[in-house]
Amino acid sequence: MPPKEVQIERLIQQHKLFPSVLNGFISTHHSPNSSSSVSKFLLPTDTHTFLHKSITSTQVFHFYEGAPVVIVELDKSKGSHAKFTSLGGMGNELQHIVEKGTWFGVYCQNASSGCQTPFTYMGITSLPDCNPDYDIDFASPQALKKQFPKAGAAIDKLTKGYERVIEEWRRRKSLRRLSSKDGSHPRPSFRDPEMRRNTNTEISHPEFRSTSEKPRQLVNSLVLFGLILYLGGFESGDMNDPKQAFRLSLGVVFLAFQVFAFLQVRA
Repeated sequence: MPPKEVQIERLIQQHKLFPSVLNGFISTHHSPNSSSSVSKFLLPTDTHTFLHKSITSTQVFHFYEGAPVVIVELDKSKGSHAKFTSLGGMGNELQHIVEKGTWFGVYCQNASSGCQTPFTYMGITSLPDCNPDYDIDFASPQALKKQFPKAGAAIDKLTKGYERVIEEWRRRKSLRRLSSKDGSHPRPSFRDPEMRRNTNTEISHPEFRSTSEKPRQLVNSLVLFGLILYLGGFESGDMNDPKQAFRLSLGVVFLAFQVFAFLQVRA
C-alpha cells in the first residue's frame, strides 16, 4: 500500500471514521442534551467538500494536523462574492466559525503550501447539535452562480460531481436512520479501490442497510410468536390459566413491537 493510503487508513481505523457524503471521512459525537455535537473530519488531499450550508447550526472548525485547508464562504458583502480563510500552516488561523445558513466548502492547499502530508484532519463543533451529513442543504451550481455571480470560479471548484453527491445525499436521507448517537460506525478500509476513488461509496452500516432485510425480520418474528404459543401449551385452549394468559400477553407485546419496528423502517 502506498504511504499516503497507509496514513489515511491508520487514522480511519484509529478514530472510527466513516465516509461522509460531502467527501472525506467523519465521525460525530452528540451531547446528551442536544446542545452541541463534535465531529472529527479527515479530508484527503486533492479532494474537497461540496458547497453546502448547515440549516440548523453554526459550525466551528478546529485544525488538528496535516495539510492546510481553505474554507470558502459565499458572501455578497465581499468584492469577489467569496471569502477565503486559510486554516492550519504557518501564519494561518487554527479555528474558524461558519455561521448557520452560510454556503461554504473546504479544499486542501498542500500543493501550494509545500506540505507533504496527504490529508487534513480537523474537528467541527456544531452549535446546537446537528448531524453534518444530514442537517444540510445543497444548491445547483447554476443557482449559486445566479446568487453569487462574482464567485463563479470558487463555485465551479467546489461543485464538481454535484449530481452524484446530491443523489447520494437524497438516498441516505430517504433511508431510515438507525445509527445511535454514540458516534460508533464501521471502519471502512481505504484499501478498497472504490473507496479510494469515491469516499461516498456504500458501507454496510445499519443506517444505510437495504430495507429488503426487514421483511425477513417480520417473518422471523411471526415464527417466534408461533413458537411462544406452542411452548405455552395454548393448544389446550384453557385461557383461564394465569400462566398461559401471561405468556400470551408477552407474545402479543413482542409481536406488536416487531410489527411497529417493521412499519417504521418501511416508512
